[in-house]
Amino acid sequence: MERRNDPLVPILGSLVAIAVLASLVFLVPGITQWFRSTPDAVAGESLSPTKPIEIWLGQDGDDGITLVLEPLTDQKAARRLDTAMRDGPYHYLSLTVYNFARDEPYMLDVNKGLASPDGGARLETAAKLRRADAPPHLRAVLDGLGGGKAQLTVRRGEQGQLLLVVREAPTNRTAFVSGHLRLERREVTRRTLAVWRAHPTGGDAGMFER
Repeated sequence: MERRNDPLVPILGSLVAIAVLASLVFLVPGITQWFRSTPDAVAGESLSPTKPIEIWLGQDGDDGITLVLEPLTDQKAARRLDTAMRDGPYHYLSLTVYNFARDEPYMLDVNKGLASPDGGARLETAAKLRRADAPPHLRAVLDGLGGGKAQLTVRRGEQGQLLLVVREAPTNRTAFVSGHLRLERREVTRRTLAVWRAHPTGGDAGMFER
């Protein structure tokens, strides 16, 4: 009996593999950059480096630890992430911890969320609310943004990231707290924030002066 060689099956398999790899290569970095965007960027307008933006800034003592909480401003991106979450829609925020000078690893646990003295819903970790059946590519995106965990251990000279969510817009919140930790709202320029990210030194909050 003559064996039939049908090239269609391996070709289709290769195309599927390429599509999956492409989604991970292009989608994950793209969504990560949503945290660096602003409403102007979504609207397609030019980005002014001197235009102030709102963040929440905290320092845990005088041991060289700085925390920066930034909102995701691209609502199209947020709606895509919602499909991987339970009971959305949500507003998304990225919490980055920088350990500049503390010799011992800095440990942060926000499993109980972050409350605001202004009232309103607590910020919760995306890890707590992500769907178990979320699409694999969105699970990979959430993991890359810190949306798969509620704790961080950050060694000296390193940084760590967590993804937090809240139902209502956090724009009017003056602060977020968890135990002795307090992050207060600040206005900084895009230029200042970009320079500070590129060359963070000493955990100096003075870098955030306008």
